[in-house]
Amino acid sequence: MPSLDEDSMQKNAPESSRGVSRSVQITGISKAIEGLMKHQRPLIGASASLASLSRDLVSKSTLPKIEVPSLSALLPEVNRLSATLSSSILPGLNRLIKAYHKDISQIAESIRKIAETSYPPNWKGDRVIQLPNNLETLLLDEGLPLAWVPSRQVLDKLFAATTPAERRKVLSNNWRGILNATIQELESIEEPELKDYLQFALESADSIKSKHWRASQALSTNLIDSILHQSFDSVSKRKLTDQSTRIDWKTYPLRPAIVFAGIWGSYSQYWPSNGDPIPRRYTRHASAHGVSKRQYSRLNALIALMHIVGLLKVLEEHVRDQQK
Repeated sequence: MPSLDEDSMQKNAPESSRGVSRSVQITGISKAIEGLMKHQRPLIGASASLASLSRDLVSKSTLPKIEVPSLSALLPEVNRLSATLSSSILPGLNRLIKAYHKDISQIAESIRKIAETSYPPNWKGDRVIQLPNNLETLLLDEGLPLAWVPSRQVLDKLFAATTPAERRKVLSNNWRGILNATIQELESIEEPELKDYLQFALESADSIKSKHWRASQALSTNLIDSILHQSFDSVSKRKLTDQSTRIDWKTYPLRPAIVFAGIWGSYSQYWPSNGDPIPRRYTRHASAHGVSKRQYSRLNALIALMHIVGLLKVLEEHVRDQQK
Protein backbone atom coordinates (compact mmCIF):
# COMPACT_ATOMS: atom_id res chain seq x y z
CA MET A 1 0.00 0.00 0.00
CA PRO A 2 1.21 3.58 -0.59
CA SER A 3 2.88 5.28 2.34
CA LEU A 4 2.08 8.95 2.74
CA ASP A 5 4.06 11.40 4.84
CA GLU A 6 3.97 15.17 5.19
CA ASP A 7 7.26 15.80 3.34
CA SER A 8 6.14 13.90 0.26
CA MET A 9 2.81 15.73 0.27
CA GLN A 10 4.66 19.06 0.27
CA LYS A 11 7.05 17.91 -2.45
CA ASN A 12 4.22 17.01 -4.79
CA ALA A 13 2.07 20.02 -4.07
CA PRO A 14 1.21 21.99 -7.23
CA GLU A 15 3.18 25.23 -7.56
CA SER A 16 1.18 28.42 -7.51
CA SER A 17 1.29 30.48 -10.68
CA ARG A 18 1.89 34.16 -10.50
CA GLY A 19 -0.14 36.61 -12.51
CA VAL A 20 1.75 39.23 -14.56
CA SER A 21 0.52 42.74 -13.90
CA ARG A 22 0.67 45.51 -16.49
CA SER A 23 1.47 49.06 -15.44
CA VAL A 24 0.04 51.85 -17.54
CA GLN A 25 1.71 55.25 -17.14
CA ILE A 26 -0.90 57.87 -17.96
CA THR A 27 -0.20 60.27 -15.10
CA GLY A 28 2.31 62.41 -17.02
CA ILE A 29 0.05 62.94 -20.02
CA SER A 30 -2.94 63.74 -17.84
CA LYS A 31 -0.96 66.32 -15.85
CA ALA A 32 0.37 67.90 -19.04
CA ILE A 33 -3.14 68.42 -20.35
CA GLU A 34 -4.33 69.67 -16.99
CA GLY A 35 -1.40 72.12 -16.80
CA LEU A 36 -2.05 73.45 -20.27
CA MET A 37 -5.69 74.13 -19.51
CA LYS A 38 -4.66 75.71 -16.21
CA HIS A 39 -2.39 78.19 -18.01
CA GLN A 40 -5.18 79.36 -20.29
CA ARG A 41 -6.90 81.02 -17.35
CA PRO A 42 -3.93 83.30 -16.45
CA LEU A 43 -3.70 84.35 -20.11
CA ILE A 44 -7.32 85.40 -20.10
CA GLY A 45 -6.87 87.27 -16.81
CA ALA A 46 -3.71 88.97 -18.07
CA SER A 47 -5.49 90.04 -21.23
CA ALA A 48 -8.27 91.68 -19.26
CA SER A 49 -5.83 93.47 -16.93
CA LEU A 50 -3.72 94.85 -19.78
CA ALA A 51 -6.82 95.99 -21.63
CA SER A 52 -7.92 97.94 -18.52
CA LEU A 53 -4.43 99.43 -18.14
CA SER A 54 -4.50 100.52 -21.76
CA ARG A 55 -7.75 102.39 -21.28
CA ASP A 56 -6.36 104.17 -18.22
CA LEU A 57 -3.25 105.22 -20.07
CA VAL A 58 -5.23 106.53 -23.00
CA SER A 59 -7.53 108.59 -20.77
CA LYS A 60 -4.94 109.97 -18.35
CA SER A 61 -1.70 110.26 -20.27
CA THR A 62 -0.66 113.13 -22.51
CA LEU A 63 1.72 110.87 -24.33
CA PRO A 64 0.85 109.81 -27.85
CA LYS A 65 -1.67 107.07 -27.98
CA ILE A 66 -0.09 103.68 -28.39
CA GLU A 67 -2.19 100.64 -29.19
CA VAL A 68 -1.50 97.85 -26.75
CA PRO A 69 -2.10 94.57 -28.50
CA SER A 70 -4.55 92.36 -26.65
CA LEU A 71 -3.15 89.00 -25.52
CA SER A 72 -6.57 87.54 -26.20
CA ALA A 73 -5.40 87.27 -29.78
CA LEU A 74 -3.24 84.40 -28.66
CA LEU A 75 -6.16 82.41 -27.33
CA PRO A 76 -7.30 80.96 -30.66
CA GLU A 77 -3.92 79.24 -30.98
CA VAL A 78 -4.24 77.85 -27.49
CA ASN A 79 -7.77 76.69 -28.20
CA ARG A 80 -6.62 74.98 -31.39
CA LEU A 81 -3.84 73.25 -29.48
CA SER A 82 -6.34 72.11 -26.83
CA ALA A 83 -8.69 70.83 -29.50
CA THR A 84 -5.83 68.94 -31.15
CA LEU A 85 -4.95 67.30 -27.85
CA SER A 86 -8.58 66.39 -27.20
CA SER A 87 -9.07 64.89 -30.65
CA SER A 88 -5.80 62.98 -30.91
CA ILE A 89 -4.57 62.08 -27.43
CA LEU A 90 -7.68 61.63 -25.31
CA PRO A 91 -9.27 58.95 -27.53
CA GLY A 92 -6.03 57.03 -27.34
CA LEU A 93 -6.02 57.36 -23.58
CA ASN A 94 -9.59 56.09 -23.40
CA ARG A 95 -8.69 53.06 -25.51
CA LEU A 96 -5.65 52.47 -23.30
CA ILE A 97 -7.75 52.60 -20.13
CA LYS A 98 -10.34 50.21 -21.59
CA ALA A 99 -7.59 47.79 -22.60
CA TYR A 100 -6.12 48.10 -19.11
CA HIS A 101 -9.43 47.16 -17.48
CA LYS A 102 -9.86 44.28 -19.93
CA ASP A 103 -6.39 42.97 -19.08
CA ILE A 104 -7.08 43.24 -15.35
CA SER A 105 -10.29 41.24 -15.82
CA GLN A 106 -8.42 38.58 -17.77
CA ILE A 107 -5.71 38.40 -15.12
CA ALA A 108 -8.33 38.04 -12.36
CA GLU A 109 -10.03 35.25 -14.31
CA SER A 110 -6.68 33.49 -14.80
CA ILE A 111 -5.94 33.72 -11.08
CA ARG A 112 -9.38 32.27 -10.32
CA LYS A 113 -8.76 29.34 -12.67
CA ILE A 114 -5.32 28.71 -11.17
CA ALA A 115 -6.78 28.73 -7.66
CA GLU A 116 -9.56 26.36 -8.67
CA THR A 117 -7.07 23.76 -9.93
CA SER A 118 -6.09 23.18 -6.30
CA TYR A 119 -9.70 23.03 -5.08
CA PRO A 120 -11.38 19.67 -4.49
CA PRO A 121 -13.53 18.97 -7.57
CA ASN A 122 -16.78 19.50 -5.67
CA TRP A 123 -15.71 23.07 -4.80
CA LYS A 124 -15.67 24.17 -8.44
CA GLY A 125 -18.55 25.80 -10.25
CA ASP A 126 -19.68 28.65 -12.47
CA ARG A 127 -18.93 31.08 -9.67
CA VAL A 128 -16.18 31.18 -7.08
CA ILE A 129 -17.17 29.31 -3.95
CA GLN A 130 -17.85 31.48 -0.90
CA LEU A 131 -15.93 29.91 1.94
CA PRO A 132 -17.32 30.53 5.41
CA ASN A 133 -15.26 32.35 8.02
CA ASN A 134 -15.72 29.34 10.31
CA LEU A 135 -14.38 26.74 7.87
CA GLU A 136 -11.93 25.53 10.52
CA THR A 137 -14.81 24.99 12.92
CA LEU A 138 -16.64 22.81 10.40
CA LEU A 139 -13.53 20.70 9.88
CA LEU A 140 -11.82 20.46 13.25
CA ASP A 141 -14.68 20.93 15.70
CA GLU A 142 -17.48 19.22 13.79
CA GLY A 143 -15.40 16.70 11.83
CA LEU A 144 -17.25 17.27 8.56
CA PRO A 145 -15.91 15.74 5.32
CA LEU A 146 -15.96 18.41 2.61
CA ALA A 147 -13.68 17.20 -0.19
CA TRP A 148 -14.97 15.36 -3.32
CA VAL A 149 -18.34 14.97 -1.61
CA PRO A 150 -20.92 16.42 -1.06
CA SER A 151 -21.87 18.17 -4.30
CA ARG A 152 -21.31 21.89 -4.81
CA GLN A 153 -25.03 22.56 -4.36
CA VAL A 154 -25.09 20.83 -0.96
CA LEU A 155 -21.77 22.40 -0.04
CA ASP A 156 -23.19 25.89 -0.59
CA LYS A 157 -26.08 25.07 1.74
CA LEU A 158 -23.67 23.72 4.35
CA PHE A 159 -21.60 26.90 4.23
CA ALA A 160 -24.73 29.02 4.51
CA ALA A 161 -25.98 27.16 7.60
CA THR A 162 -25.20 28.91 10.87
CA THR A 163 -25.21 26.11 13.47
CA PRO A 164 -23.95 22.51 13.72
CA ALA A 165 -27.54 21.30 13.95
CA GLU A 166 -28.46 23.14 10.74
CA ARG A 167 -25.47 21.64 8.94
CA ARG A 168 -26.39 18.12 10.04
CA LYS A 169 -29.91 18.78 8.81
CA VAL A 170 -28.55 19.83 5.39
CA LEU A 171 -26.63 16.56 5.13
CA SER A 172 -29.57 14.50 6.38
CA ASN A 173 -32.02 16.13 3.95
CA ASN A 174 -29.69 15.36 1.03
CA TRP A 175 -28.46 11.92 2.09
CA ARG A 176 -29.59 10.07 -1.05
CA GLY A 177 -27.81 12.42 -3.41
CA ILE A 178 -24.70 12.39 -1.23
CA LEU A 179 -24.70 8.58 -1.10
CA ASN A 180 -24.96 8.39 -4.90
CA ALA A 181 -22.11 10.88 -5.19
CA THR A 182 -19.90 8.82 -2.86
CA ILE A 183 -20.54 5.67 -4.89
CA GLN A 184 -19.75 7.53 -8.09
CA GLU A 185 -16.47 8.86 -6.67
CA LEU A 186 -15.49 5.45 -5.32
CA GLU A 187 -16.18 3.77 -8.66
CA SER A 188 -13.94 6.32 -10.38
CA ILE A 189 -10.88 5.18 -8.39
CA GLU A 190 -8.59 3.16 -10.67
CA GLU A 191 -5.40 2.82 -8.63
CA PRO A 192 -4.70 -0.94 -8.20
CA GLU A 193 -3.00 -0.41 -4.83
CA LEU A 194 -6.30 0.84 -3.40
CA LYS A 195 -8.57 -1.93 -4.69
CA ASP A 196 -8.86 -3.73 -1.32
CA TYR A 197 -9.90 -0.54 0.45
CA LEU A 198 -12.26 0.21 -2.43
CA GLN A 199 -14.12 -3.08 -2.12
CA PHE A 200 -14.86 -2.52 1.57
CA ALA A 201 -15.88 1.10 0.93
CA LEU A 202 -18.38 0.03 -1.75
CA GLU A 203 -19.73 -2.65 0.57
CA SER A 204 -20.26 0.02 3.22
CA ALA A 205 -22.13 2.15 0.70
CA ASP A 206 -24.33 -0.79 -0.26
CA SER A 207 -25.16 -1.32 3.42
CA ILE A 208 -26.51 2.22 3.68
CA LYS A 209 -28.50 1.69 0.52
CA SER A 210 -30.08 -1.44 1.95
CA LYS A 211 -30.87 0.36 5.23
CA HIS A 212 -28.14 -1.41 7.24
CA TRP A 213 -26.40 1.80 8.16
CA ARG A 214 -25.23 0.55 11.54
CA ALA A 215 -23.21 -2.16 9.84
CA SER A 216 -21.99 0.48 7.41
CA GLN A 217 -20.85 2.82 10.19
CA ALA A 218 -18.94 0.05 11.97
CA LEU A 219 -17.25 -1.08 8.74
CA SER A 220 -16.35 2.46 7.66
CA THR A 221 -14.92 3.33 11.08
CA ASN A 222 -12.63 0.31 11.03
CA LEU A 223 -11.70 0.95 7.40
CA ILE A 224 -10.61 4.51 8.22
CA ASP A 225 -8.41 3.15 11.00
CA SER A 226 -6.92 0.57 8.67
CA ILE A 227 -6.15 3.12 5.95
CA LEU A 228 -4.40 5.41 8.42
CA HIS A 229 -2.35 2.56 9.95
CA GLN A 230 -1.33 1.02 6.64
CA SER A 231 -0.88 4.04 4.37
CA PHE A 232 0.64 6.67 6.65
CA ASP A 233 3.87 6.64 8.61
CA SER A 234 3.54 6.78 12.39
CA VAL A 235 4.42 10.48 12.68
CA SER A 236 1.86 11.53 10.06
CA LYS A 237 -0.83 9.28 11.53
CA ARG A 238 -0.27 10.79 14.95
CA LYS A 239 -0.71 14.29 13.50
CA LEU A 240 -4.00 13.23 11.94
CA THR A 241 -5.47 11.67 15.08
CA ASP A 242 -3.71 12.97 18.22
CA GLN A 243 -6.10 15.28 20.05
CA SER A 244 -3.46 16.67 22.40
CA THR A 245 -2.25 18.96 19.60
CA ARG A 246 -4.65 20.70 17.25
CA ILE A 247 -3.64 19.80 13.70
CA ASP A 248 -1.96 22.57 11.72
CA TRP A 249 -4.02 21.73 8.66
CA LYS A 250 -3.09 24.85 6.70
CA THR A 251 0.46 23.57 6.25
CA TYR A 252 -0.78 20.93 3.79
CA PRO A 253 -1.77 21.44 0.15
CA LEU A 254 -5.43 22.40 -0.08
CA ARG A 255 -7.04 19.08 -1.04
CA PRO A 256 -5.22 16.97 1.58
CA ALA A 257 -5.69 19.79 4.09
CA ILE A 258 -9.49 19.63 3.82
CA VAL A 259 -9.47 15.83 4.07
CA PHE A 260 -6.98 15.61 6.94
CA ALA A 261 -8.65 18.36 8.97
CA GLY A 262 -12.02 16.60 8.76
CA ILE A 263 -10.42 13.28 9.77
CA TRP A 264 -8.75 14.91 12.76
CA GLY A 265 -12.11 16.36 13.79
CA SER A 266 -13.70 12.90 13.65
CA TYR A 267 -11.15 11.61 16.17
CA SER A 268 -12.34 13.96 18.93
CA GLN A 269 -11.89 12.67 22.46
CA TYR A 270 -14.51 10.49 24.10
CA TRP A 271 -13.83 9.05 27.56
CA PRO A 272 -16.73 6.99 28.92
CA SER A 273 -14.62 6.32 32.01
CA ASN A 274 -14.76 10.05 32.72
CA GLY A 275 -18.52 10.10 32.33
CA ASP A 276 -18.45 11.73 28.88
CA PRO A 277 -21.90 11.61 27.26
CA ILE A 278 -22.08 9.71 23.97
CA PRO A 279 -21.87 12.35 21.24
CA ARG A 280 -24.56 12.57 18.60
CA ARG A 281 -22.17 13.64 15.85
CA TYR A 282 -19.92 11.07 14.22
CA THR A 283 -16.66 10.30 16.03
CA ARG A 284 -14.35 7.37 15.65
CA HIS A 285 -13.97 6.78 19.40
CA ALA A 286 -17.70 6.90 20.14
CA SER A 287 -18.33 4.48 17.24
CA ALA A 288 -15.80 2.08 18.77
CA HIS A 289 -16.58 2.55 22.48
CA GLY A 290 -20.07 4.01 22.60
CA VAL A 291 -22.22 1.76 20.44
CA SER A 292 -25.72 3.14 20.84
CA LYS A 293 -28.70 4.47 18.95
CA ARG A 294 -27.42 7.96 19.73
CA GLN A 295 -24.08 7.43 17.96
CA TYR A 296 -25.11 4.95 15.28
CA SER A 297 -27.34 6.60 12.69
CA ARG A 298 -27.78 6.78 8.95
CA LEU A 299 -26.26 10.27 8.91
CA ASN A 300 -23.17 9.24 10.88
CA ALA A 301 -22.71 6.19 8.65
CA LEU A 302 -22.85 8.50 5.64
CA ILE A 303 -20.33 10.93 7.16
CA ALA A 304 -17.88 8.08 7.88
CA LEU A 305 -18.19 6.90 4.28
CA MET A 306 -17.60 10.45 3.01
CA HIS A 307 -14.34 10.54 5.00
CA ILE A 308 -13.23 7.35 3.24
CA VAL A 309 -13.90 8.90 -0.17
CA GLY A 310 -11.65 11.85 0.67
CA LEU A 311 -8.89 9.63 2.04
CA LEU A 312 -8.85 7.31 -0.97
CA LYS A 313 -8.89 10.20 -3.43
CA VAL A 314 -5.93 11.85 -1.70
CA LEU A 315 -4.05 8.54 -1.71
CA GLU A 316 -4.79 8.02 -5.39
CA GLU A 317 -3.48 11.48 -6.28
CA HIS A 318 -0.40 10.84 -4.15
CA VAL A 319 0.36 7.53 -5.88
CA ARG A 320 0.00 9.15 -9.31
CA ASP A 321 2.32 11.98 -8.32
CA GLN A 322 4.90 9.46 -7.15
CA GLN A 323 4.70 7.67 -10.49
CA LYS A 324 5.41 10.79 -12.55
